[in-house]
Amino acid sequence: MLIDLFTYSKATRGGLFGIEALIEAARCAHLDAFCITDREQSAHAYDIQRIAEQFDYFVGIGLEIETSAGTLVIYPEKIDDDFVSEEWREYLGDYPDPQITIDYFKERGAAVVARNIYDQGKGFKDRIFSLNGIDAIDVVSATRRRIDNELALEAQQRLAKPGVGGSGVFDLLDEIGHVATLMRAPSYSQERLVASLCQDDLWPISLRPIGDACPLGAQRDARPMQGRERDYRGSERRGRRDERRTDARKGDRRDRRDNSRRGERSGSRKSQSYRASRPER
Repeated sequence: MLIDLFTYSKATRGGLFGIEALIEAARCAHLDAFCITDREQSAHAYDIQRIAEQFDYFVGIGLEIETSAGTLVIYPEKIDDDFVSEEWREYLGDYPDPQITIDYFKERGAAVVARNIYDQGKGFKDRIFSLNGIDAIDVVSATRRRIDNELALEAQQRLAKPGVGGSGVFDLLDEIGHVATLMRAPSYSQERLVASLCQDDLWPISLRPIGDACPLGAQRDARPMQGRERDYRGSERRGRRDERRTDARKGDRRDRRDNSRRGERSGSRKSQSYRASRPER
């Protein structure tokens, strides 16, 4: 099953797309499913489920929370009245402690994914190693620097947690599916989605070339090849310059030899003329 785990709808401040548009784009990208993970918003969860049923397409529901140290994405096991009424907001408040946030949702059966952990300025960074209850690590994004992805991948391997990925669609609809997660088990319900996120049969993949952001596969080899091509072209240019300089030096030497010979001939004629004009004693 191929699923994009991170997308944002108009419910997120600055988001541009409705649920219907996201579903159509996901189908065009040949995704089996995707998740809407709006920031600090869960009041529209029932609407997402209703529209997804009308389109006969599974849309998972998540909740992105900015904690005091970094970003967590919560996937509730059940979409119930407590989740839709945003009861979590009253308990956690703004920018809550990450461990308190994890504990709160784990007690309610949710899956918790750490996202953007090495982003500049706002990621968990090495604090990720002291958090308990993380189910998976977001390791590949097309919008992050290569070094941020590689550090996240290293942290995921050290923690022995599943790695996941998603496009993070926000204001460019055709980015959906650039990065996704491959799940071994089909997960066409919220409960099965959460169960799959807590297992090891997950693989983050890049479905399109994403250049310097991607630390996986052939993308790693692309830059060295480009560098070798530049080195080769540079050596060609240097070789042509060296040839021109060599030719110029050879020309200078020929000119000096010719001038020297002309000078010798001229000096010889002057000497002969001088001897001829010199009176004998």
